[in-house]
Amino acid sequence: MIPIVHSLMVFKICEGLDIKVEFSPKENQNDFKKPENLVFAVLRKKTSQVSALHVFHHCFAPFTIWYAVKYGSGGYNTIFMMLNTFVHIWMYLYYGLAAVGPHMQKYLWWKKYLTTLQLIQFTIAVLYMSQLYLFPPAYCKVSTFLIMISWSNGVIFFVLFMNFYRNTYKKKEAGTRKRKS
Repeated sequence: MIPIVHSLMVFKICEGLDIKVEFSPKENQNDFKKPENLVFAVLRKKTSQVSALHVFHHCFAPFTIWYAVKYGSGGYNTIFMMLNTFVHIWMYLYYGLAAVGPHMQKYLWWKKYLTTLQLIQFTIAVLYMSQLYLFPPAYCKVSTFLIMISWSNGVIFFVLFMNFYRNTYKKKEAGTRKRKS
């Protein structure tokens, strides 16, 4: 067993919360992360912003998150969301600074490391879900279906982000090396 994960399970992190999930009416919802934003990007012919990663995220993440919150809120299912929330804090800080204007570009050297943080997030989530699947704790009822959803999402997002990382940073590094020589 992975010692960190096992030590978390000693404190019964696997126990879910007994909550009722209700969504707010459409008019009260935030405009951020709406699937329609993808449609607007396509309609504006901003196809450079549309990738397999973007499409997958906007099509499948809302459904998987809804299912996880509705049927498995709390406990072991929160690990992915907690990691994702931490990563999104840094992501939106980056986007906020980028939106301030071009003069902020000199402070945004850490975009590559943000993508690395996302890859680490998916690795941790996949390892955690693998450990839960292979060694379910005796004192905790785990949902194989929810574990497999989280595990699959972690693997798919890891592959998509790794592809983004290679295309964005590795090609750029190779181009820089060619120009220097």
